[in-house]
Amino acid sequence: MRRMAVAAALLAAAVASAAFRWPADGGSYRHGFGTYRSGFLKGMEFDASDGLVRSAGDGEIVFAWAGERLPGGFPAAGGGFAAVSHHSGLMTVYAGIIPGMDAGSPSVKAGAVLGTVPGDPIPATTIAATAAATTSAPAWARAEPDGGVLFFVYDSQERRFVNPLMVMDKLPDDKSPAIRGAALVVDGKELALGTATEVRQGSWMLLVDAIDAAPSGLAGPPFELRVLVDGSERARALYDASWASGGLSWLFTEKPVEERSYLMADGRTRFGPLQLARGKSVVTVVAVDYAGNRREASWVLTVR
Repeated sequence: MRRMAVAAALLAAAVASAAFRWPADGGSYRHGFGTYRSGFLKGMEFDASDGLVRSAGDGEIVFAWAGERLPGGFPAAGGGFAAVSHHSGLMTVYAGIIPGMDAGSPSVKAGAVLGTVPGDPIPATTIAATAAATTSAPAWARAEPDGGVLFFVYDSQERRFVNPLMVMDKLPDDKSPAIRGAALVVDGKELALGTATEVRQGSWMLLVDAIDAAPSGLAGPPFELRVLVDGSERARALYDASWASGGLSWLFTEKPVEERSYLMADGRTRFGPLQLARGKSVVTVVAVDYAGNRREASWVLTVR
């Protein structure tokens, strides 16, 4: 437990020392940290309407690759990517791009163009207008997107992925998350809360369907989920970080859980086991987004 507390403190220190810009489209993103994308998405997926992808902060380019496979034969994420190391100890990775940094110093400034999204040519006037603020228009900028850009923030010291929302410029957000439903599960059978009002006493798992809308309108997970039984907190998920250990993928610094036991393929999340004692019980789910907007839902059960 002490080790987790130290890790959380180190993560908080790294986050506090970083403030990154949005790498594409000024904050419009498709999918956030923790969205189910063949597993727990450990970064964010962006649109790039002008075809250009920019460095989120000052730093040095430590790796860039274009092509379907790396030199060792491993697949390259999205067909190409670039990685930038920052003074805060964090690294940003941009996948699904055609890297194209100008020759010379590997140092880049926040907003410098790192690459393009594959697709049709961009008009030269668009390239000049969008790149002029950081450097002269690079000759390699030739693509317009037909897909999204994956963006990751990696803590090099703690060796874990960080939720980019924790280190990006804040977005205006006055919409609360939505809690679309919850279900108790035992022996592979689901009982939807709100429909089932009587359950047997004992140990149950809880599936939660809660979402938060990204600026582009697509749903992802809230920043925080809490489960309470009769007012007492039984589980909490704070979407701050993800890492690998012992051949498994782990989520959340404060109360770690194993990814496969937490995130379902349909996007719902699993908590528990929860012990329900005989009598009346109130199960409550609380969802909070990164802006602090909150939503709460409760269900009253008769436990036999």
